[in-house]
Amino acid sequence: MISKYALESGNAILTGSAIVKYNVILGKIFSVFYGTLRLVIGPPGGLWIVYNLFGEKGREHIGLTTAFFWSFLVVGVLGGSLPFAFKVALGW
Repeated sequence: MISKYALESGNAILTGSAIVKYNVILGKIFSVFYGTLRLVIGPPGGLWIVYNLFGEKGREHIGLTTAFFWSFLVVGVLGGSLPFAFKVALGW
């Protein structure tokens, strides 16, 4: 975001070729990490959280209503971010 705003500022010092090159490289790195986290690690992590909320130890410490609410939030965040994650990861 910093390199993007530096380029959009129009400042001659900030819009030098190094900033442009770093902006492209940072965009690629962000795409790889965000795509990996949201598409590869996120769904199994979310399933693990939901499974543990309804597991034996989760049921001892958390009420059923809270477990359903938290599960809804986990699935909602992961499901809602999938279109953007695919867009970022695939470069659409």
